[in-house]
Amino acid sequence: MRMYVDDNRAYPLGAQMQSAAQGFPSWYDALAQYHRLSWTNRAFHCPTYKWVIRDGLSPLGSYSYNINGTSGNLQLGLGGLVSIPSVNNLLPTSDLQVKAPSDMFAIADAKIISVGTLVVNAGMISAATGGSPYMATWNWFAGDTGEPQPLRHGKGFNFLFCDGHVSLVKRNDFMNRTNSWRNWNRDQQPHMETWF
Repeated sequence: MRMYVDDNRAYPLGAQMQSAAQGFPSWYDALAQYHRLSWTNRAFHCPTYKWVIRDGLSPLGSYSYNINGTSGNLQLGLGGLVSIPSVNNLLPTSDLQVKAPSDMFAIADAKIISVGTLVVNAGMISAATGGSPYMATWNWFAGDTGEPQPLRHGKGFNFLFCDGHVSLVKRNDFMNRTNSWRNWNRDQQPHMETWF
């Protein structure tokens, strides 16, 4: 993440449509040039993660990205969900827009969710359990209860902060607006009105 930001002076978007043929490359794909393993390789993910990893529309896996901060308006986090050329002009969050890089959440252990996936053999939609690719303080996908579970690292979750350090964040702090508001938003403001 730090190498990407140093090279681009900005954080990757959550997903960005480049062309109809390429689909929606995600933040996982944006960081791929900086490591040897594809995010679809299980060795890329935390060994304690036991759920689905897949490509396509939802890049499920063991890590999630802080795209929107505490809001859904694309103005508080690190990068919007989807940018489609000629339809919208989402600008990536520049490194200078993050007021306190050592305090802001960038990537974390993913919340486990239930999401629809195509079962090719049966030709039908069924549920898959995986880690949400996007951190959010609201229910992003169906089956997402908002509860940051399960604990895979003792009493909390591993978080990568924007300055590149990793820290364990306790369950009580992760989704507690009083304890963590400053960690979600790039302007270091509470934006209490945005908590669902």
